Amino acid sequence: MAVHILLADDDLQIISALEEYLQAVGYQVRTVTDGNQALAQFQAEKFQIAILDLFMPGRSGLELLSEFKKISPETEVIIFTGYADLDSAIEALRRGAYDYLLKPVPRLESLHALIERALERQRLSQANQAMVAELTAAREALAQQRRLELKRIRQIGEGLSKALNLDRIIELLLDLMWDTLSLSVVGLKLRAGDNLPDKFACRVQDGWDTKIQPYLETWMQQALQATSLETPPVMNDSSSAKLAEQPIIFRSGNLDRTIPALIWAPLWVNHKLVGMLGSGRESAFTPEEQEIFEIFVLQTVTALKNLALFEQVKNLASKDSLTGLFNQRYFWQALSKEVKRCRRYGCPLALLFLDLDNFKTINDRYGHTVGDKILQELSARLQDFVRSTDLICRYGGEEFIIMLIQTSKDQAAILAERLRQKITAAPMKINDLEIPLTVSIGVAGLTDQMEPEELVHRADSAMYCAKQSGRNQVMVD
Repeated sequence: MAVHILLADDDLQIISALEEYLQAVGYQVRTVTDGNQALAQFQAEKFQIAILDLFMPGRSGLELLSEFKKISPETEVIIFTGYADLDSAIEALRRGAYDYLLKPVPRLESLHALIERALERQRLSQANQAMVAELTAAREALAQQRRLELKRIRQIGEGLSKALNLDRIIELLLDLMWDTLSLSVVGLKLRAGDNLPDKFACRVQDGWDTKIQPYLETWMQQALQATSLETPPVMNDSSSAKLAEQPIIFRSGNLDRTIPALIWAPLWVNHKLVGMLGSGRESAFTPEEQEIFEIFVLQTVTALKNLALFEQVKNLASKDSLTGLFNQRYFWQALSKEVKRCRRYGCPLALLFLDLDNFKTINDRYGHTVGDKILQELSARLQDFVRSTDLICRYGGEEFIIMLIQTSKDQAAILAERLRQKITAAPMKINDLEIPLTVSIGVAGLTDQMEPEELVHRADSAMYCAKQSGRNQVMVD
């Protein structure tokens, strides 16, 4: 692209000679003879170089220099001056002029070389500005990426920490990993224990081998069973050796060449290995992606800890601390739901209200510690006797209530008699003691329009009648 030069001087002889020479060496030249013309021309056209006489009619070279730098800072300005005006030329340099030349007309080759040096500085300045702009854009793009990553990390933490259902945690985890990392397969394997089921969840990219899912599950199961993962990592410090639960990230070059790039980590919850999280694809993971994967591992562990704590708190609220059976509060909630279900589908429902006979005498004779053990053993026997679908609760003290699902009152009476006989026939063995027990049981069945409170009242009243009739018997409402 041709270089455009503005030449401003009131000496027509100099103007003519310089214009002829500069055009001959390939420059596009515009000439003016006063300062006002120079400013108007500069405003109308873009120039790479401006050669200005220091003193001209209309505006001086210094005035034009200031105006030009406001309009086009990248234009290089060269000043013509005489020996007597060197102080003004130096002032021009301070204001941004590239250089100055002394009159009369300089050697034309020297002027050409000076113009080329000015153009080279201009090109370097423009290249530097472009590089700065690129760096600024790259820095902003990186900052934007980091902001998005931080936002995503916050979403990961908030989403997983709020989920208090295992299926929801797994679904959310796989969704977040799939959306955040470019994956071909992601899998989570949990092993049974500590209130967690033996569970595997996986997501596979369309087009991948359908056998990868069972293959990945088998591989994860084998990795979980490896002896090297049975003990949590140990982290030594100056005071003691303590268990560390920071994720250890393993990278494998292949999974029997099925997954070229695989990254995975064991999940430690309360110093126990509970599962494994892994993901893979064809290309290697970047360090940034590995960091994000590590965040997923940490957040998954936190979510599982929160879930375990939530279940613990929920159990404390709904279960009896001595026997481990559900408490009266939980029983009323469950009974209300079951009565509504029976109303909807016409199902039978029966209650057994059971009271341990002469329990105060046992406590007085053997002590409360023995009494507590008897209640615990009786609770275990009751759980062994009923079906898994039935519900046993410690109603209070030595009273228990059993909700028999899909069971009529007549069927419940038969079951109650069998239970009474079984308890009576097998005395409790506590330490070196053998303590015979009997129970009084009341039976009631749900009828049309009967409210839950009335059903419990009828079973309780029947049990009271059994007590009044001599204990160790079953009474049916």
